[in-house]
Amino acid sequence: MLLGLLSTARFAAVYAESGGDMWRREIPLAAWIRANMPAGVAIANAATSVEYLTGHRNVNLHGVTSPDFVGNRTAEREAGVFESLGRLPSSERPGFLLLTRSGHEGSELLRALADGPPLFETASFGDDLLLFRARWDILDRGRDPILAETMDAAGALQEVDRLDVCDARDEAAHGYRYESRRGEILLAGSVSIGPVPLPTGEITLADAGRLIVGGESFRVRTRGGRDLVVVLRSRTPVVARAMRAQGGLSAPVEVPEMGILLRAGGREVARLALPNRPGWNEHVLRVPADAVSDATTDLALSGRYTAFHYWFYQ
Repeated sequence: MLLGLLSTARFAAVYAESGGDMWRREIPLAAWIRANMPAGVAIANAATSVEYLTGHRNVNLHGVTSPDFVGNRTAEREAGVFESLGRLPSSERPGFLLLTRSGHEGSELLRALADGPPLFETASFGDDLLLFRARWDILDRGRDPILAETMDAAGALQEVDRLDVCDARDEAAHGYRYESRRGEILLAGSVSIGPVPLPTGEITLADAGRLIVGGESFRVRTRGGRDLVVVLRSRTPVVARAMRAQGGLSAPVEVPEMGILLRAGGREVARLALPNRPGWNEHVLRVPADAVSDATTDLALSGRYTAFHYWFYQ
């Protein structure tokens, strides 16, 4: 009985401390939002649920109350958020972004989505909340190949399919599978952001992808009797993430050269050694016509490389 009473007292103290911390963070924030923002304005939220305290629409980036963000891999939460936001039409993307201070400081992606200094920040004794205006322009720059040499290789060919790595819905539509391990640790994807020099000036490109130490397989739409040109976006360095019993792990990995074995319909069609410049790269792979099926073709890549996006042309 004595131990039970002590445990109850300790639980009450911990619960009271948690409630006090929530009160110091969320109540001042909710009061500021009600006083300064028009009713019903949507707020993208990776920190707390504001709609119950303010009446403003909440877009929860972790999928708790927003189905558009459900289905992403736990170990690839940030990559899943990036891809899910990219699927949202521009008109449905909220104008404001609510983050914890630790989330903002620890994520290059979230810093890129926050436009300017905070409009409001709490002053508690814990992980404070920050409210920003949101900017989404970085989400739409990586949809298509961007380098001149890649577009020259595609020439007048027609795009027949594309695969967005780390987009769980797109991967499922292509029957995508991957295996990437360092020893017994399964490697997961991440978001990379960096500059791309173009003739018209430098732009910042963001995309989600994986370090592959193993292989990938997927099915793409094709037309039989024609060569298939595959464009692969890669990058070095890339951040490899993993989940362990002790917690999350992430580390940058340099991939100055990629080695890839390409199979089509179970048949080996190419062995490639592809040099990577620092930053973003786009490589062209070719599948001969006699290995391309009508309707769909099963492709499999194996080796050590980075994969962010695939485009397919015929």
